[in-house]
Amino acid sequence: MPKIRTVLCTLAVAALSSACTPSLNWREVRFDDGGLVVLLPCKPDKATRDITLAHEGQVMSTQLSMQGCETAELQFTLSQMAIAPPLDAKQVMAAWRVASISAVGAQVQDATVQNESLGPAQAAVTALRSQVQTPQHAAQWLWFGEGHFIYQLAVYGAAKDKSLDPVAHVYFSGVKLP
Repeated sequence: MPKIRTVLCTLAVAALSSACTPSLNWREVRFDDGGLVVLLPCKPDKATRDITLAHEGQVMSTQLSMQGCETAELQFTLSQMAIAPPLDAKQVMAAWRVASISAVGAQVQDATVQNESLGPAQAAVTALRSQVQTPQHAAQWLWFGEGHFIYQLAVYGAAKDKSLDPVAHVYFSGVKLP
């Protein structure tokens, strides 16, 4: 039993160490409207564009604000969009999930999906986490709503990149809600 515990501890330390390599220089990032704070492992570029999402016959046009960077052969993005009628938060997340998975050349049914909780238990926000792997790419996303916004955190890498899982875990756990 002590050998198993030692092996598990060694694996955990190795995974966390790979997520904290010198090439990952974690820093706090937020959007201009304040509120949400996220740790990104590199200095992000910023962009804004108009997008249209569709869900079950309903269409929503809104503005997408993104911050993203690339380091250690991984790409990181933080995105925000306002919830605009006629879609509600749940529908926006579903439509955004379909669009994101399609963008990496995968089918929605190929992606795993699970609920996660962000923040302290008494103020927890329900988040949706999804991941997919194609022959060329691996990607993990986290979507959640806060106030009038929906957020998406994403990590993209090569299909065989073993550092993506532990790094995505560190990235997603760095969300600080207002």
